[in-house]
Amino acid sequence: MHPADPNDHDEGAPHATDAPVLSDSHDRRVVVGQIYEVTIADEISRPVIGANGVCKLGDADMRLPGARKGERYRVRVIAVGVNQWTGRMEATVQKLAGPL
Repeated sequence: MHPADPNDHDEGAPHATDAPVLSDSHDRRVVVGQIYEVTIADEISRPVIGANGVCKLGDADMRLPGARKGERYRVRVIAVGVNQWTGRMEATVQKLAGPL
């Protein structure tokens, strides 16, 4: 397994809880492996990426394919990094449930 795999847990390593954190909480740090409940703030459509719902997850931007403005989703963060085209922090997520 990949060392950063959120499903691969080592003894003594800190673990993300399974209780979701609301995206509008005051914690600005996004944690890989953590589950969040997010509300889609806007929609974008680009030829390269298609239609996506977007929102902020802490200090990171987040896109979810096919999501619509106002919908709520439960997502798990699988990676956080800087987008090479925009230079902005971006969270890559796995949709777990939704729209809620």
